[in-house]
Amino acid sequence: MTPDHLRPAVEALRLGSLLHDPATLLRTLEDEATRRPLDMRIRELLLDVRHQVAAERGVPRVLAEVRRERLVRWDAWSAEWDGVHTRTGEPCRVRALTAASAKDPTLGRQLLREGRALGRLMGLTVSTDDAWPAVAVALPGPSLSDASEPDGREPAARLLGMLGAALDALYRWERSVGLAEVGARDLRLDGDRLSVVCLTPPTGRVRPGQVLQRVAEVLQDWWDREEGPGRELISGMAAFPPNSAEEALGAWRREAAQILAGERHDLTRRQAEVFTHNRAHRLAELLTRLAEAVPPPVGKGAVGVDLEGQTTMVEGRRDGTLWWGTPAAMEPVVGETLDARLGRRLIRARAAAPPNPRLDAQVGGEAGYADVAGRWLTAALQLRTLRLLLDVRD
Repeated sequence: MTPDHLRPAVEALRLGSLLHDPATLLRTLEDEATRRPLDMRIRELLLDVRHQVAAERGVPRVLAEVRRERLVRWDAWSAEWDGVHTRTGEPCRVRALTAASAKDPTLGRQLLREGRALGRLMGLTVSTDDAWPAVAVALPGPSLSDASEPDGREPAARLLGMLGAALDALYRWERSVGLAEVGARDLRLDGDRLSVVCLTPPTGRVRPGQVLQRVAEVLQDWWDREEGPGRELISGMAAFPPNSAEEALGAWRREAAQILAGERHDLTRRQAEVFTHNRAHRLAELLTRLAEAVPPPVGKGAVGVDLEGQTTMVEGRRDGTLWWGTPAAMEPVVGETLDARLGRRLIRARAAAPPNPRLDAQVGGEAGYADVAGRWLTAALQLRTLRLLLDVRD
């Protein structure tokens, strides 16, 4: 019996305020039993509380080098406490015979046998005490009832992992000896895992669904976020507990498989996006370097005659700029940037006018320069279009 499993029965009789005073609770239950001597609920609860009170009487404070501090579980002839090791100071769990059973060698040997077997099941090293039969193990971490709540920066998947570790431990218990009466103090934070620590074999009084429901409720109380992988599974377990740890573990595996498949698809999509983005970024850099590596050709040449009969010319200067217009009114086609609108007008004007050596000589230009400048400008406009398309993809 644990305080977690005792609480519902006590609260059903509206005696919840006496949970922290077992002696007074026992006297109150005896008064209730006097009024209703054949009420089996009161009888069973009375015996449970009697064993709780008896567990604390006459037992040494130090057992198996562990100073016991808090009672976490009891039965008719033994009890478990959480405490600290007297030499190392590390938190430990100890189970020992009660004072009424301490002189029974059969019970003492049975307690040691059970403690060693359960230690192997949990993967924990068990220390023993022969003077007063007791077994003890070092606790892997704080209990969920004592641990601080997540700070909001916890990985969301941690909740699912903790639930899976707890269900795996309970499944091993179920296959070997049955499910123990797990309470909040038996669920211990072991890094990113959730371990189950119990030194008393199951009595069969608690149904598997009750244990699994309690585990889900404890995790719900500890987790401080409404979302997270596994949150819905835990809520479902608390509302509709499975019939066995095997069934719960199967549901967890299906949930984990769906979550992992979704994360894999998301990672694959993101990988493809990053790969495409990187290729586009490298291509944009190459286009920029290509445009910077080949500036406008230096020179001068006639383009044609405008509607007013004036000769237009194109001029590439050594400062990397390209100008177009009449000699008295030149405009920069390529200055700090490329003026695409003006550049397309220049190309159309050149395409509409055949080469004219007389006009080239008139403006002091070179034969064929206007064609070279036109080809360069066409290529520059194509590079600009490619860069704009890459910008749109980003």
